[in-house]
Amino acid sequence: MSNVFDDWQGTTLCLPASFCLADCEGLSSRQISFPADSVTIDAHKVEKADSIGIAALVLLIRKAREQEIELQWVNIGEHLRKMLAVYELDNGAFLSCRNN
Repeated sequence: MSNVFDDWQGTTLCLPASFCLADCEGLSSRQISFPADSVTIDAHKVEKADSIGIAALVLLIRKAREQEIELQWVNIGEHLRKMLAVYELDNGAFLSCRNN
């Protein structure tokens, strides 16, 4: 079972190139942990994503909110932006995960 959320470089999580069903299969919120109270999510590698990949990102954000982790998103490419827009998740509330 792979974990698409395990490529931490200090406090920066580097998302994988592929964010699809095969990449996210079996992922659970128990596998998600954060090294600090404020982390950066770097999406520069993401080349393809599907609805399962978007659901995994929603899981990541939900876990961050539960733990009061601040997420800062960087390098969101065109493909991922388009996928987020399809699900109307391309707004500041989704990509800004500050727990107010």
